[in-house]
Amino acid sequence: MNNNSILRRFYNFILNHWILSSIIIFLPSILLYLTSSGFYNAKNSSDTILVNTLSNYFPLFAISFLFTLFKLFGDKYNNMVKENGLLVLTIMLQSINLGKRRKLNRFYKFIKEHHDNKGINPFDEITQPSKQIKVILDNIQGTLCRLFGLNPNEIGLSVIYNTDKNNEWEWVANINVENDLQLAELVNDNNTTAHQIITGKEKLIFYPDKRKGIKENKFKPGPIDKQKKNIGSILCKDISLDQNCNYLKAVLSITTYGQQLCDEYDVESINKILEMLIPTFEYRLKLELALLYIKQNIA
Repeated sequence: MNNNSILRRFYNFILNHWILSSIIIFLPSILLYLTSSGFYNAKNSSDTILVNTLSNYFPLFAISFLFTLFKLFGDKYNNMVKENGLLVLTIMLQSINLGKRRKLNRFYKFIKEHHDNKGINPFDEITQPSKQIKVILDNIQGTLCRLFGLNPNEIGLSVIYNTDKNNEWEWVANINVENDLQLAELVNDNNTTAHQIITGKEKLIFYPDKRKGIKENKFKPGPIDKQKKNIGSILCKDISLDQNCNYLKAVLSITTYGQQLCDEYDVESINKILEMLIPTFEYRLKLELALLYIKQNIA
């Protein structure tokens, strides 16, 4: 555990126990009262006054100053966390709204072109889940770029799936992974993150540093990784329609090349990714995967 984590825990402990916080704040005053009698009863000499001042008052001042300084930085950090949280929410909402606007524009275009045609199948025409999944991956990529300062070409994303009707794994959509591992290798190699998810060994894998995944035999570097000296992050998530994977199995992969999303000890950034960003986009992906299954097998 790093020093910042220890200080954060101590600060939160103080913040959540107001009695302890009050005692620390008033401790210098109490000690001052207890020691003041000895100070005023001392002989009236400058040396004695100086010694008493240094021995009695300086430690009290130091306690007050250090605690005030500690609380100042703690409050500043808390404000930064809140601001960053609002920034994450703002960016994600903007990304979601962009996707909705594109979908609305597509629907409006369909209405404009076919408002007199009653013989057309609207569901088949306007429901384009594969394209929408590509749009969602674009949204994820843009959000990661804005949050962590990466370039789009440093982020690869993909969704693969299979169904109970066709037990072959296929790409639904992908970005910047064309020159990486082939689909068959991703699915069948025991050392890939996708294989860990597909076989049910894991539901979620996130390595802020890919090199740790390589050491644990849960990530297999591709050609691009080797060019970048295996520097980067990898996240793999089961996004099947239901926990038992009865109808459609799917895996979301997010990888970065040459830059990590965050450090493995950066709890704040990890929480942003796992607790805010991924769940938000996961539900949108599952919605489109459900539509994909309906369109291919039921409609």
